[in-house]
Amino acid sequence: MNLQINRNFGDDLLLEIAALKITRRYSESVVQVIGANSEIIEHDYGFEALTPERKHEIFEMLRGANSLSFYGGLLFDDPMADTAGIVEMFSDAWIEPTGQAGVCLMAWMLGVPIKFMGIGAGPLEKEAPRLAVRTMGLAGARFLPRDEMTCQCLRAAGVPEGSISKKVDLAFLLGKELDFFPKGGASASFGLVKNKYFMVSLRTWNLNPPDYCERIAQALDQVMERTGYVAAFVPFDQEDIEIHRDIVRLMKNRDAVVVLWERPKRDNLLGLIVDSRFAFAMRLHCSILHHVLGKPAIGLDYNDKICAHFEAMGQNEALLALDASVDDMVAVVGSVDSHYDELSDAICKKISSKADVAQEAFDELFSSVERQMSCTKDCAGSLTFYPRFRSLSAEKLSDAIIDIEKMKGQRDEATCERDAARAAMEECEQSYSYRVGSMLLALPRKLRQAFSKRSEEL
Repeated sequence: MNLQINRNFGDDLLLEIAALKITRRYSESVVQVIGANSEIIEHDYGFEALTPERKHEIFEMLRGANSLSFYGGLLFDDPMADTAGIVEMFSDAWIEPTGQAGVCLMAWMLGVPIKFMGIGAGPLEKEAPRLAVRTMGLAGARFLPRDEMTCQCLRAAGVPEGSISKKVDLAFLLGKELDFFPKGGASASFGLVKNKYFMVSLRTWNLNPPDYCERIAQALDQVMERTGYVAAFVPFDQEDIEIHRDIVRLMKNRDAVVVLWERPKRDNLLGLIVDSRFAFAMRLHCSILHHVLGKPAIGLDYNDKICAHFEAMGQNEALLALDASVDDMVAVVGSVDSHYDELSDAICKKISSKADVAQEAFDELFSSVERQMSCTKDCAGSLTFYPRFRSLSAEKLSDAIIDIEKMKGQRDEATCERDAARAAMEECEQSYSYRVGSMLLALPRKLRQAFSKRSEEL
């Protein structure tokens, strides 16, 4: 199996969901990853991973694969800004659309089925990314996008209608089948009180207006003053910390906010969502995960995927433009808080069937895998895999715990030896022979002192 992802909490979560679904279905399967940071993927999750420029190794990886499936994003215009355009697909493509198209062509050459699982796309207004997406379609990729807006972008780029089937974001599986959410209580370890804070998850973006941070800071100050809730700044990507820091510096109530200066581990972040009142977010999966739990979210519409999600959830009234005024932001938050139960009921009704739709995407993936497994591949017998079932960090922790226990044993053994020596010494000091010996050793010293004193008197 091959998965291609970027590096932030949403993408990492999709990787975990996909790997868990695949390994539950096929217990002896090997999950391999093409990702932006192979060291982190191998260290944190234990999967064999390659970065996108290692084309020869990727080709060999695909040679023995039963499927190539994509999770996450980057099917939009912006990633192409730092490339040479469509020719990038034939030179040094990374994870942008041209890079994904190149990997699809490899899979097509080797007869490996291609699935884009619950992905989002758009805007796709520039020629290079549209050509890259069209190439994916020509290579036989099957697109199972999360919203209608993505379907429209794919059609406009030239993907055949028969290659598109609308699904939902795979994170909706967390609300039904996959029990990733902790029971709650994580907020206390961060100095927060359940339902007395709201989660803020923002990001640096090239379309953020010049006064964006000032307006957000003023709005959050007013929300805190009017509601009594604490703003908790939680980064979904390490790059989010900079904009969070800039906004907090501009807030009057900066001493009352809680700021996380590094991205939390999965369980801690999900636990914070379980305990939060609502979200104020640019990050899509911050809004999605609140919605999965029936909690409202206020979305900042920086990309088509945000608008598409809120429209699909019937939450358009909770969507704000990046240039929204302070008054508009405060008013929307106030409306969400005052109509909380009504909104929560509406959200729960919307998400009730979404896990089943997400499962449909995996059913299609598994069908193609099983067709592929039934075919004899000339190269399959030449490949041997040694899958790692635990992450390197977990193994190193276990080894460290074993070493600590060994050192504790050595320490206890040395302590016992020391105590035994002390006891033997104390027993010796109390013996008759020790006391006689001590007296005999003291006699010459006393005689010398006596003769010395007598000599001085004479």
